[in-house]
Amino acid sequence: MAQKQVEQFKDFVRKHPKLIEEVRKGNKKWKNLFEDWYILGEDDEYWVEYASEDDKEDTKDAGLLTSVLTAFKNMDTKLLNEQLYKMNDTIENIQGLISQFQKESSSSKQPKSPFSFRKD
Repeated sequence: MAQKQVEQFKDFVRKHPKLIEEVRKGNKKWKNLFEDWYILGEDDEYWVEYASEDDKEDTKDAGLLTSVLTAFKNMDTKLLNEQLYKMNDTIENIQGLISQFQKESSSSKQPKSPFSFRKD
């Protein structure tokens, strides 16, 4: 049992290489770190500062993905559908207005005579 915990702690230390630096600098001791790991567990916020940069990015990405998925779960699909229809209608109305203004501006221009002469 104890050997299994030691192996798990070694894996944990590999994921948190800054712990090795702290021990080498003399700021921490392996015994204290093991006790903290055993009591707090691997997922405690205490260990975040010692994690490798890759693990920190993975945690951020996972948090973002989780928040996006939670937002999708909490969405009211009927309300979303309703809003999309309203937005579509608004866009169609704006396009209709733009096309009317383009027709009016093109019809207000008088066609130029092919025989345009200057007055003397």
